[in-house]
Amino acid sequence: MKNGPENQLAAITVILLAVVAFAFVSEILGATPFSLPSRPPLEKFLWTYRGLDVIIQGFIVFAAAAAVAALFRVEKGPGAVEEVAIESEQEKEGE
Repeated sequence: MKNGPENQLAAITVILLAVVAFAFVSEILGATPFSLPSRPPLEKFLWTYRGLDVIIQGFIVFAAAAAVAALFRVEKGPGAVEEVAIESEQEKEGE
């Protein structure tokens, strides 16, 4: 295996996920080696600022429209068009 940027990114992601999972599991078990800083809930921050709320909702609608448009796009290039297979007369006689 080559150690490319994909492997490094994967390793960093696994380490971060392990730290986050440990933080939640330790909170459930009651053993807290470290405490996360307290802050207001994310939902309160997002939905009390109307401008940010509208921008996020607009992005979600745009992303959904782009995804639907990608599903219905016309494919171009070789192999995109189906071809009809025509049997020759010799193949029909052989059967």
